[in-house]
Amino acid sequence: MPDFAPPVERLIDELKHLPGIGQKTAQRLAFYLLRAAPEDALALADAIRDAKEKIRACSICSNITDSDPCFFCVGPTRSKKTICVVEEAHNIMAIEKTRTYTGMYHVLGGSLSPLSGRGPEQLHIKSLIERAWKSYSSRRPSMAFNMVTSSAYSKPPPFIFPNF
Repeated sequence: MPDFAPPVERLIDELKHLPGIGQKTAQRLAFYLLRAAPEDALALADAIRDAKEKIRACSICSNITDSDPCFFCVGPTRSKKTICVVEEAHNIMAIEKTRTYTGMYHVLGGSLSPLSGRGPEQLHIKSLIERAWKSYSSRRPSMAFNMVTSSAYSKPPPFIFPNF
C-alpha cells in the first residue's frame, strides 16, 4: 500500500530523479509544491516545459541557447583568437563573472569517464578540433575543467589537441 496518493507518489518519484535529491528532500519539495498557490506551482511547471521546448545546443560551441548561434558566438566584442574549453554550459557563467575573458567558448558536454563508458566519442571533442583547425585565428585553446582526482586522469589526454 503506497504511503501517499498516486499523484503525490509520482511527483516524489520524479523529483528524486534530480541530482542531489533523495527520498526525504523529494517529499519536502512535493509537499511544498502542494501547499503553494496553484499559479506558483503551475508557473514552475510552465518554466520547465518552456525551457525544455526552447533551449537547444548552439551549432558552433554546444552552449545551451534559445537562439542559434548563441550570443557568445555572434558577439561582436568576442575575440576569435582564443577558445576556452569547458565541461558543461554552466561553467561558462563562472568564467564570465570574472569579466576578464573575452574569447570564444566550446562546451564538451561532460568529462571523460572510462569507468562510466564515456569516452571522447560521447563528447564534443571532434567538433572542437574541427573548429580550431578551420579557423587559423583560434590557435590558442584554454582549458577550464574541474580538478579530477582519479588516477586514470593523471596525464592530459593526448588526443584532444594533436599537433596544437
